[in-house]
Amino acid sequence: MEVQKGKQHTTAKRMQEFAGVFFSRKLVIFGFIIIVAMILLALLVPVLSPYDPNLSSLKEVLRHPDISHWLGTDDLGRDVLTRILYGTRVSLLVGLASTLVAGVLGMALGLIAGYMEGIVDSVIMRIMDAMLAVPIVILALFLGSALGKGLGNIIFCIGISMIPRYARVTRGSVLSVKKLDYITAGRIYGASRFQIAVKHILKNCLSSNLVMMTMNLGDAILTEASLSYLAMGINPPTASWGGMVSNGYEWLSMNPCVAIAPGIFIVLTVWAFNVCGDALRDVLDPKLKGTL
Repeated sequence: MEVQKGKQHTTAKRMQEFAGVFFSRKLVIFGFIIIVAMILLALLVPVLSPYDPNLSSLKEVLRHPDISHWLGTDDLGRDVLTRILYGTRVSLLVGLASTLVAGVLGMALGLIAGYMEGIVDSVIMRIMDAMLAVPIVILALFLGSALGKGLGNIIFCIGISMIPRYARVTRGSVLSVKKLDYITAGRIYGASRFQIAVKHILKNCLSSNLVMMTMNLGDAILTEASLSYLAMGINPPTASWGGMVSNGYEWLSMNPCVAIAPGIFIVLTVWAFNVCGDALRDVLDPKLKGTL
C-alpha cells in the first residue's frame, strides 16, 4: 500500500513539474487554449451552428456579416463560419493522421537502418535523402496527382512526404544508443534483436520524435491547406480551410471574410501547434531552451 502511494506521489510530482515547465510562458498557454478551442469547435459544430455547410442558397449569395451570418456567406450562399468550423474537423484529422503515418513509418525505417547498418542502412537513407531533396508540398502534390484527391489520399500523401524527417532523427538516435553499455549487457544475457531494438533502443528515441510530431502537426495542416488551395486537396463541396481561401479570394471585394477568415484560422492553428511543440521540447530536453 505504501509503495503504491509512493508511486502515485511520484507520478503527481512529475505531472506537476511537467505542467510547470510546459506552461511557464504566456504564449504557450495562449497556444494551448487555441488548440483546445479548435478541438471543441470541431466536436461541437453541429450544436453551435444551425446551418448545413454544403447547402447552397442563391438568395443568400455573398451576404455581408450580420446577426444571422456572423462572417457572411460565400458565392453559393453557404454560411462562412459554419464551413470554417466544419473545416476544422478536416484540418485536425489530416494533421493528426498524416503525422501519425509519418511518425510510425519513419521511426520504423530509421530503426531498421540504424540497427542493421551496412547495405540496408545505405539503401534506406539514400531514398530518404532523395525525398528530402524535394519540398514537402511538391512531393505531396506529385503523389496527390498520381493517387487523386480525397481525404484518405491526402493523409497518405502528406504522411509519406514527411517520413524522411523521422527516419533521419530515429537513425541518429539508434546509432548513439546501440553502443551504450546496457544494450551490450542485454545481448550478453541473451535478449533477441527484436527485444533490444523495440524495448530498449526505440524507447529512447520516442521523446525526440514526439516533439517533432507535435511541431509537424502545424506543417501537415499547412500542407493540406496548400494542396486544397491548388485544387489538389479535399473534394468539394467538403469544407476545408485551404479550399475556402482558394475559392474566396475572387470575392474579396464583395465579402472579404470568405477568404480572410479561414486564412486566420490556418495561421492561428499552425502557430499554436508550433509554440506547444517548442514548449514540449523544453520539457523533454531541458538542454534545448527553445525561443518563441
